[in-house]
Amino acid sequence: MTDVLELPNLATLNKEQLRQIVNDGLDAVVVMDDKGLLVDWNSQAEAIFGWSRKEALGQRLGDLIIPPEHRAAHQQGLEHYLATSEGPVLRKRIEITALRKNGAEFSVELTVLPVHLEDGVIFSAFVRDITEFKQLKDRKELEDRFRQLSQAVEQSASIIVITNTRGVIEYVNAAFVKTTGYSEAEAIGAHTRILKSGDTPAEEYKKMWKTISAGREWRGEFHNKRKDGSLYWELTTISPIKDETGKITHYLAVKEDITEQKKVTAALTKRSREMEIVARVAIAISLSRSPEELLQQVVDLTKEHFNLYHAHVYLLDSAGENLNLAAGAGEPGAKMVAQGWRIPFNTEQSLVAQAARTRQTVIINDVRAAPHFLPNPLLPATRAELAAPLVVEDRVLGVLDVQSDTVNYFSDDDTIVYTTLAVQSATVLRSARLLEQTEFALEEAKMLRRLADQSYQASADMNTAQSYDDILTVLRRHTILGQGAQNISLNYFDVPWQEDRTPTWILVLSRWSELPAEALSSRYPVSAFPSVNTLLKFDAPTIIENVSTDPRMDENARALYTQRFGAKSTVFAPMVVGGQWIGYVNGIYQQHTEFQGADVRRLTSLVGQAAALVQSFQRLQETERRIRREQTLHKMGAAMRKSLDTETILKTGLQAIG
Repeated sequence: MTDVLELPNLATLNKEQLRQIVNDGLDAVVVMDDKGLLVDWNSQAEAIFGWSRKEALGQRLGDLIIPPEHRAAHQQGLEHYLATSEGPVLRKRIEITALRKNGAEFSVELTVLPVHLEDGVIFSAFVRDITEFKQLKDRKELEDRFRQLSQAVEQSASIIVITNTRGVIEYVNAAFVKTTGYSEAEAIGAHTRILKSGDTPAEEYKKMWKTISAGREWRGEFHNKRKDGSLYWELTTISPIKDETGKITHYLAVKEDITEQKKVTAALTKRSREMEIVARVAIAISLSRSPEELLQQVVDLTKEHFNLYHAHVYLLDSAGENLNLAAGAGEPGAKMVAQGWRIPFNTEQSLVAQAARTRQTVIINDVRAAPHFLPNPLLPATRAELAAPLVVEDRVLGVLDVQSDTVNYFSDDDTIVYTTLAVQSATVLRSARLLEQTEFALEEAKMLRRLADQSYQASADMNTAQSYDDILTVLRRHTILGQGAQNISLNYFDVPWQEDRTPTWILVLSRWSELPAEALSSRYPVSAFPSVNTLLKFDAPTIIENVSTDPRMDENARALYTQRFGAKSTVFAPMVVGGQWIGYVNGIYQQHTEFQGADVRRLTSLVGQAAALVQSFQRLQETERRIRREQTLHKMGAAMRKSLDTETILKTGLQAIG
């Protein structure tokens, strides 16, 4: 087919032969003059459009076969071509909508060629009905989209269930099978009550059915039961599916397993409550008049507030050979103290001795299954035990030993709580012992009591800290870090520091500084400072009163502190939680500073409490990141809930997935 017909080439054919060629063609041929009137109309045009040749000739093409909404554009295009000889749609194959005699619109493929004659121009249009082709194409696209959506729904991490209006399951995806343990064959045809555990109140189900039966969306939580009988929590959104008349035909449920989220929330709530108890115990024991009274307060309050089976405290003798029972809760505790119970420091099978030797909190959650367990006739119901060392100023004073009558009672998180309690108890015990010494010690004890009062306030302030910046604020307010330091930073190792594993980076979580911003960095590579392995200590603060001359610093570290920070003195206080060294607090002074023992002790104690908060914040941030990832899974469900029928749900779901 040429762009412009060359009439001389057709001179050898008579009019009837040309008419026969046009009529025998597979396409409709429609010819329009420059006034928009039809001057030719072949048999295929009659078949496609429904107008006979006699009816069509002389009619305006735009009025006959062009839908009303496109007629103005057709007329403008004709006028534009006659004025400029330019037509953007001429000599091209295009798909448009045409109009039949019965008023039905349908899709056609069209090519329009201008034919220039001596007395003007005519336009020959070759038209092909592509309705069936378009339908097949649209159907294939719909099938492809349906298949993609089906795969997306099936592979979604969200649990998806479709039921009839009575709650009988008609569809479940793979996430349902994985979460509940029921196969697809077992679930389909069953009622959703197979998941009921009995823990969700009946009233909640009534509210749910009332809401969705009224055509509204319902959102809530279920405590459900898997096929194997284990329980799990799920966050559920149920939306009605309606037909074209608005009648509810099905219900769509999009669910998320929030069991782990529930556990994390419960653990954080429990931790907050326990740290509050630790603060109350610390305040109470600070009022004790003697070491004996103090220790008895520790065991009695610990047993009562933590709902324990038993609690007692062993103290290490001056020779470091035996751990002597100093205080025990209740009648069993009093009897054991009266009987003079003691444990040799080097006893291998003793949990108490192990905690004293390793200076780490130790847990046995099933003592009867532990080797070398020696049952105590005065404590026959003991099933789980935790021992936390009383350590102050790098010295072991004794061990706080607590016991439960429930197997697996203690968790790793409990290590932080009881270690903090033990450290605070050790600090107060140390203060109480000093109160019983010489006249000088008595005067010193008055000062320590004042410091203790401040420590308790500091502890209370620390317990209310909500951010890393809050932690630094408490440290500045209550320790030597607020007495002349130009830079204070809260530093976190990218991995806990262990004997066989050194961190790669030191990350600055928070900083208070008077130094210029260009002198500071948000993280520092451990490898750049060789002396860090000996300079920083796991179990004691590092005091450097003269940065320029202290031999413990390597040249890189010395250059960083003297040249960039302008430091004259500095102090490092380790952050240790549950035996894990997670970072340190650093104070930098631009004037030579001497650090008193009492000041360093207070800093060490409060940093120990801060470490527990830092660890909690880190875990909470990790939980929040996981929750944000899970929330993206709700996008599909939200889009689905706006739909009125199953097909639209599937289309909308595909769009939400991307």
